Amino acid sequence: MTEDATLIHTLKAHGPEGWAEFYRLHHLSVWRFVHRRVRCRPSADDIVAESFLAALKAISQYQAKQGSLEGWFYGIVRRKLADHLRRYYRDQKHLVFTADPMDHDAATENGPPIDHRVTEALQCLPPVERDVLVWMYQDQISVREMAARLNRSEKAIANLLYRARQHFRENYPAYAIESQNAHAIEPAQNSKK
Repeated sequence: MTEDATLIHTLKAHGPEGWAEFYRLHHLSVWRFVHRRVRCRPSADDIVAESFLAALKAISQYQAKQGSLEGWFYGIVRRKLADHLRRYYRDQKHLVFTADPMDHDAATENGPPIDHRVTEALQCLPPVERDVLVWMYQDQISVREMAARLNRSEKAIANLLYRARQHFRENYPAYAIESQNAHAIEPAQNSKK
């Protein structure tokens, strides 16, 4: 049995030594990951604790063919972080919805700032596509490291990134508006020639 397989077996048996090792391996990096996003120590502590608890409850469902243990755990962390941010913005009444989401002027003046639209577009993606985009553009993780995390080839990760970018563009409202405006301008430029 490899070291990872032994750890996974121990975690699935709910062995305290396995969970202590898992915590030791991941706590600091996960805490930094969360803290960079929420900028609040108590909230970061809560999200990390919820993530480890969720991992403890869900470890029996983990299968190595789905990807690495680390990638699986970061998926849990991202979901707990997203839950926290949704609660925060709902409780603080920061989210403002316009009557017509395609009305760019109203969305810019009254709608959520651009980072919320990015988050909403990311939430529409399948988890693995969301993960690779976040790893690439936010965490600045190399394709090689993503391949190791997801137990896939670098070429497979490059293809996954391509699909993820395409799906993101389809779900990101500002991109759709810019694309429509670009197409509307092209005929006018051609007619002046």
